[in-house]
Amino acid sequence: QMLGKIKYKLSVTDLPLGTIANELEFSSLAHFSRFCKRCLGCSPRKLRQQIKGVKRSLEGGADKNLINNRAKTETINKIIVFKFAA
Repeated sequence: QMLGKIKYKLSVTDLPLGTIANELEFSSLAHFSRFCKRCLGCSPRKLRQQIKGVKRSLEGGADKNLINNRAKTETINKIIVFKFAA
């Protein structure tokens, strides 16, 4: 369940990693980062970069108005969370 929360926050928010670590009650950003590396195979920063890359490829050359559509954004976020499921 914790991994799902981490992946969700990294995929749908632009919160700083330290804020995410605090919200998820990690004792420090370093502990959060070690946990992610051990359980997800990469640092939270790297995972966020991968997620953003997938989002960009899913959005492709679509019209900006469509990209900002809430339903499309939610669908993309669901795909991202599914793709990075452990």
